[in-house]
This record gives sequence, C-alpha cells and structure tokens, in this order.
Amino acid sequence: MTREKLVELYPVIYGDALFSCGNGWNAILADSGLDLMLLLLRSGAEAHALSAREHFGVLSLTIECSPSIAAEVVAIEAEAEAQSARTCELCGAPGRAGWARKGGWYCTLCETCREKNSEGLQ
Repeated sequence: MTREKLVELYPVIYGDALFSCGNGWNAILADSGLDLMLLLLRSGAEAHALSAREHFGVLSLTIECSPSIAAEVVAIEAEAEAQSARTCELCGAPGRAGWARKGGWYCTLCETCREKNSEGLQ
C-alpha cells in the first residue's frame, strides 16, 4: 500500500500527519488506521495522527485524541511499535530491530535490506 492510498483510506487519521519512516511499515499504519477508525465510530471521540516516524529502529506513531479514548489510543500506538520491531522498515518483510545501516542509524531491516544498507559496518 502506498502512502497516498493510506491517506486516501484514512483521511481523518492521516490527512495532516508527518511521515518520516519507510514504506515497509505502511501495512502497520493501515492496521492502526483501521483500529483508530473503529474506535472513533464506537466512541464518538476524535483522534488524528500527528506523526509516524522511525525512532531508535521502531515506528513511533504519535496520535492526538480525546481524553476519553486515551488508554485505547496508547494501546494502538504500542501495538504499532511492537509490530514494527519485527517488520522491515524498507520492504515490509520480517525483520529485526537494532541492525545498523550506513551512517550508524539503528533500524529494523530484513536480511536482504540489511545487506544492501550496511556496507562497511562491522
């Protein structure tokens, strides 16, 4: 799924969000968007993503919401982070967090993407 399709499917959630992560996590963002939309429909509350970014190798999804649904939103954010720790940020294949890429960044990559992005690292 493309970022454009993600925003098209969930404009209320992702319409104004800042994205700073690889496309491999788009399926995780789609799952989180669906969970949030279902929560909003059940509760009548409001929420939207401020950002979706890579931070220390995992997805950091920041969602602003009504206080009445804060606990459920924190759970959705935590699940997205947990899924990203085992999903390649670049291609979406199973991966592992903590591998360094060029420039010394820590990220979650599959073996194939790790080899492509870790030249010269020990």
